[in-house]
Amino acid sequence: MSAETSVRRPLSKWHHRIGTRLAMVVACAVAAVAIAVGYGSYTVGESSLVEAQRQALHATLESRAANVTAWAHSMRAQVESMAGEPTTIEAIERLTEGFHEPAKDAGAARAELIAHHERELAKRFRDGGAEWNGAATIIPALDRAAELQAEYISRNPHPIGSKLMLDGGAEGTLYGLAHASLHPRFHAVLDRFKYYDLFLVNTEGTVVYTCFKETDFATNLLDGAWAKSSLGVTVRAALNATSPNAIASDFAPYAPSYGAAAGFIAAPVFKDGVVIGAVAAQVPIDQLDAVCNLAAGLGDGGECVLLGSDRLLRNNTRLSEESTVLKARRDNTAVDAAFEGKPAFCDYDADGTRYLAAAMPFEFLGHSWAMLARVDEAEVLAPVKQLAVANISIGTISVLVVAALFLGIGRWISKRANAMVAGLGRLESGDLSARATLTGNDELAAIGGAFDRFVSALRDSIGVVRTSASEIQSGVGGLTTTSQGLADVASGQAATLEEMTASVTELSQRTQDGAKRSEHAARMAGQGLEAAEGAGASMSRMSEALGEIEKSSKEISQIIRAIDEIAFQTNLLALNAAVEAARAGDAGRGFAVVAQEVRALATRSGEAARKTADLVEASNERVKRGVGIGAEVGTALEQIVSAAKDVAKTVDTMASEQREQACGIQQIDRAITDISNRTQQAAGQSQEVAAGAQQAASEVQQLRQALARFSG
Repeated sequence: MSAETSVRRPLSKWHHRIGTRLAMVVACAVAAVAIAVGYGSYTVGESSLVEAQRQALHATLESRAANVTAWAHSMRAQVESMAGEPTTIEAIERLTEGFHEPAKDAGAARAELIAHHERELAKRFRDGGAEWNGAATIIPALDRAAELQAEYISRNPHPIGSKLMLDGGAEGTLYGLAHASLHPRFHAVLDRFKYYDLFLVNTEGTVVYTCFKETDFATNLLDGAWAKSSLGVTVRAALNATSPNAIASDFAPYAPSYGAAAGFIAAPVFKDGVVIGAVAAQVPIDQLDAVCNLAAGLGDGGECVLLGSDRLLRNNTRLSEESTVLKARRDNTAVDAAFEGKPAFCDYDADGTRYLAAAMPFEFLGHSWAMLARVDEAEVLAPVKQLAVANISIGTISVLVVAALFLGIGRWISKRANAMVAGLGRLESGDLSARATLTGNDELAAIGGAFDRFVSALRDSIGVVRTSASEIQSGVGGLTTTSQGLADVASGQAATLEEMTASVTELSQRTQDGAKRSEHAARMAGQGLEAAEGAGASMSRMSEALGEIEKSSKEISQIIRAIDEIAFQTNLLALNAAVEAARAGDAGRGFAVVAQEVRALATRSGEAARKTADLVEASNERVKRGVGIGAEVGTALEQIVSAAKDVAKTVDTMASEQREQACGIQQIDRAITDISNRTQQAAGQSQEVAAGAQQAASEVQQLRQALARFSG
C-alpha cells in the first residue's frame, strides 16, 4: 500500500464529523436514559399494578364470600323458619291425607303419563345429559301418586316449566282442596326468595308437594326413581335429624331438572317434638351468579367463581352464555392452596390467556369449597403498556429534539474545528503563513490561538535552522578540505618515517657490526700485550714477535680505519636523523636529541680511531727501529707493552661505546617505529574526519532541502 493511500483523510464521510458524532452520542445517551427510565417505570408500574390487583382480588373475594355466606345463611334460616311454621305443618298433614285417598283410574293415569313423558320429557332428558330409560321407569309406583302426577303434570294445561301456574286441580278431592288453598302461599314464598323449587315430604318419603310439578312430584325419596338423587339424600338426612337445623347438599346433576346442576337445603318439620316430614328448597344458582358475577373489581374479562372439591364450578361465569355449573373446571396453584386452607395468589395460563388469580377457602353450608377470582393480565397491565407507549413516544421525541439541538451545536463546533483542520492542512503543505484566527473564549478558540502562536514560533525556528544549516554547510566544507589536507600530510609523514626507519635499521646493523669488530680488536690487543710481555722472557723470539707485532699493527691499522669509517658513517647518519627529526617537528624532537648524542659518540669514536691510528703508526716505526736496534728492545718492549695496554683500554672503550651506540640506535628505531604508527593512525583518523565531514555536509544539504518546502 502506498503512503498516499494509507493516509487517513479526515472528514471524508458525514459520520466522521464531530457535530454528527456529538449528536449521535448525545442521542444514544438520551435514548439509553429514556429506555432505562421507561423500563424502570414499566417494571415498577407492572409490579405495582400486579400488587394492587392482588389486593383488589383478595378484597373482592372477601366481599363476595361474605355476601354468599350471608345469602346462604339467610336461605338456610328461611328454610328452617318455614319448617317451623304452622302452615307448613298443616300443609304436610293435609296433603298427606289427600295422598291416602283411594285411586280411581290409575291405569289411565299411567298411560297418560307415559305418553306425556315420551312426548315432552324424553328429548329434554337427553339434551340435558340425563339418563333416559323410558317413561315407565320414572312413574311413581303408588297408584294414587300416579293419578296425582297425571293430574298436575300431563293434564296441567300450562306448558312444561310453567306447571306451577295451576292452583287448583284434582277437583273434589281432599288433595285438590288442600293444594288450592296452600299452593298460592308457597308460590309466593318461591317468588319472594327466588328458589328453583319447594318440596314438602312426609315421613314416608313421599314428595307430597312441589311448586314446579316436575317428575319428582308424588315420587318416593326412600325407594322411588329419585331416591339416590341429592334431593333424596338430603331429605332422608333431614327426616332422620333430631334438631331443627337445616341440611344442605352440594351441587350435583339432578335428573328431574333434565340433568341441570342442583343443590338442596332441607329441614325437618317437627310437631310436638316429633318429625312429621321435611321441607326442602332447591338452591337458586342464579342467586349465586348474581352475587359472584358483580363486575366490580373484575374488570371487563374477570370472573369470580365457586369451586367444589372436584374443582368444578358451582356457579355460572358472567361472560359465558351457556351454563358452566359442574361443567367448567379451574385448576391452578392458588386453588390448590385454597383447598389446603390458605388464601393464595398466582398467575397462570388458560385457554391461551394469561390470568392473575386469587383464591381462598370457602365453606358453603357445611361443604368445603373454594372461591376463585381471576382477571385478564393484559387488561390489568394495559395502563402500564399505555405508559410504555407514552414513554417510547416521549423518549423518541426527546431523542429527536436533543439530537437536533446538539447537531446544531456540533455543527458550530465542526465549523470552528474545520478552521483548525484547514490551518493544519496548509501547515502540512508547508505554508507557514497559515492561521486559524478563531475568536472567542472557548476551548477551541484557545486551541486556535495556541496553533497560531505555534506556527509563528515554528516559522521563526525554521528561519534560524535555515541560517544555521547554511553556516554549518560552509563550516563542514572547510572542515572537509582541512581534514583531507591533514590526511595527505599525515600520509606523507608516514612515508618519510618509513624511510627513516629503514635508514636507522641499516645504521643499527652497521653499528652492531662495528661493535663486533671492536670486540675483536680488543681481543687482538690483549693478545699483543701478552706477546709483548712474553718478549721480555725470551729475546730469541723477539724477531718473530716483532714480525707478529708488525702484522698485528697492520691489522690494527685496518681495524682503526674501519672504525674511523664507521664513525664517519655514523656521524653522517646521525646528521641525517637530526635533519629528519627537525622535519618531523614536535613529534621528532626526542629523536633529534638521540641523534645528537649518536653524532657526539661518532665524533669521539673518530677521534679515538685517529689517535689509535697515530699510535699504531708510531708503533710500526718503533718496531722497524727495534729490529735494527736490539739494544733498545727492552725499552721498546716496555713502550710496546705500555702502548698495547693503552690500545687495549682504548679498544675496550670503543667497543663499549659502540655497544651503547647500538642501544641508542635501537631506541631511535623503536621511537621512529612508534612515530610511524602514530602518524599512520593520525592519517586514518584524518580520513575518518574527512569522511564524517562529507557525511555531515550531505545531511546538512538534506536538511536544507527539507526546509525548502516551508514558505511564508
